Amino acid sequence: MHSSATEVYAASGRRAPLWFDLNDGAESIPIGVTTTRADVPRFRVRATGSFEQRPGCLENVTDALGQVRAGHICRGECYYPSEKRRPITRIEIVRIRPQIE
Repeated sequence: MHSSATEVYAASGRRAPLWFDLNDGAESIPIGVTTTRADVPRFRVRATGSFEQRPGCLENVTDALGQVRAGHICRGECYYPSEKRRPITRIEIVRIRPQIE
């Protein structure tokens, strides 16, 4: 049995969409769901590259804040995605095991 999901993850750096689901035969249980298992879990991981960013900020940001204020707040790091995605060069899955100490 599992409870409702909070399908959220966080990472630093680029915003690559990620889907990490527990594959339970006929059912796929998404990230964020609490569940109990007696057997060894199997996971399905899907990812797509993050959008390449355009220089500057969206026009509505600079209209609302002004160019100088937007530059001060965002420091050139506004989220201003293009339609082009970056390629994924590798995916690393790290298993963290419980420690005794």
